[in-house]
Amino acid sequence: MCKIKELIALEFSEPLGTKEKYWTKDKKLLFKIGRENTLENCSEKIACEIAKLIGIPTAEYELAKYRNGVEKFGVVSENFLNEKQTLMLINEVLTIATKDYQKQKRYKQKEYTLHKALEIVTALQRIFRVRDMLYNFVGYLIFDCLIGNQDRHHENWGFIIGNKSIQLAPSFDHASGVASKVSDKEAKERLNTNDQNRSVEAFCKRAKTPFYNEQGEVLKTLEVVSELCKKPQTKQYSLQWIQKISQLTQADYQGILDKIPQGFITQSQKYFIKEMLAVNTRLLQEVGKDE
Repeated sequence: MCKIKELIALEFSEPLGTKEKYWTKDKKLLFKIGRENTLENCSEKIACEIAKLIGIPTAEYELAKYRNGVEKFGVVSENFLNEKQTLMLINEVLTIATKDYQKQKRYKQKEYTLHKALEIVTALQRIFRVRDMLYNFVGYLIFDCLIGNQDRHHENWGFIIGNKSIQLAPSFDHASGVASKVSDKEAKERLNTNDQNRSVEAFCKRAKTPFYNEQGEVLKTLEVVSELCKKPQTKQYSLQWIQKISQLTQADYQGILDKIPQGFITQSQKYFIKEMLAVNTRLLQEVGKDE
């Protein structure tokens, strides 16, 4: 079982973003508090452990409890930047590369296309002669499909800038994936329904990304994978990541889920997550075969 890291009387800076999220004053730890009545805290931890199993570079997350007169549960992550590095999010890059890009608009941003994202990653890899940048970015998008992450918006990935160097930042902020918004009641219903529109597979196939195609249409997670499998520069990488995912077993997932402490997740939600991962793996394999 995961040990819950205790954060006692630490000094935090002001909250960031749309969720309760705090850096410690020394910028070494980030403490995030998942939304009430969701699985966001344990979904972040589960996603992190799955990422590590398939070799996705990821920020490390631990379940955590903050105590200082009040008690709050969340996840804590160590800063993946050193003192000489900065994080440049992709919205900053797109603002430079795209005329009139609205960098504050996280969703319904039609200029935020999969094509542009791949172009930028490919160009930076070539210019700075960085190995595996495109390979890993493709992995992030395939991983998003596996865990049903619909939140890879333009502030949820980017680049680490160092002294005359650049690298793709590890994948971070997966709290919207791993069925984080599926309640115990919904999990039971979807697992047992005869209505194909309410099935686990229907749930998986509905997952959308913030990316658009060149025609101004929102891409679903499976559509992103299909596009990646069609493009000559990303096809082989995509198939390699799908193969890595295919090697994971239900026992691997069960081992991760069994480590989540009681009270964080119900048995029905665990069953749902395992079924979702199995369905998404099959769908990924089908896309890979088609291409």
